[in-house]
Amino acid sequence: MEKIFEGLKVFFEKHLIPTVFSLVLATVIFLYTPADNWIINKITDKGYFLFCAGVIFLFVQFIVYCHRVLPDKIYDVKTSRQYNAKEEQESMERLWSFIDKLNEEDRKILYDLLVTGNKIIERPGGWYAPGSILSNENIAYCRMIYRDGVPINQYLIDEGFYKSLQYSYKKYGKICHFSD
Repeated sequence: MEKIFEGLKVFFEKHLIPTVFSLVLATVIFLYTPADNWIINKITDKGYFLFCAGVIFLFVQFIVYCHRVLPDKIYDVKTSRQYNAKEEQESMERLWSFIDKLNEEDRKILYDLLVTGNKIIERPGGWYAPGSILSNENIAYCRMIYRDGVPINQYLIDEGFYKSLQYSYKKYGKICHFSD
């Protein structure tokens, strides 16, 4: 019995105001509820009163929880969005700077791949120049085929790189700092 009173003491120390509020509001609801209400007949007067008090108490606790937690969550989401926007802008700047350093032929191939939806494009000629973006296996895939004895290069770019280019083009209307 002593443990029950100690538990109630701790409970009322932490939740005194919501408990009092829920008991007062439950009393008001109980007084305005007709005596022949079906729920009172099913669970008795005390049960109905305790049910109302419990529901109101839980509702008040939910409001207190929301009031305590939501501002922090909103701040976290807002900060996260700002950070993501900054990261996105920095990423686009790195992409544009990288593409600015490419030669004209490489930029043309990237643009053509962007326009075709990263479908294989073909260019006549031999192997690409050393130092070309097309020699970077992390970004581009290139193979040489022969048609009627004529060498033809087929090009594709990495899907992740393509999606970055596509995003840049759709959102900013460009894939580098300079318009070609």
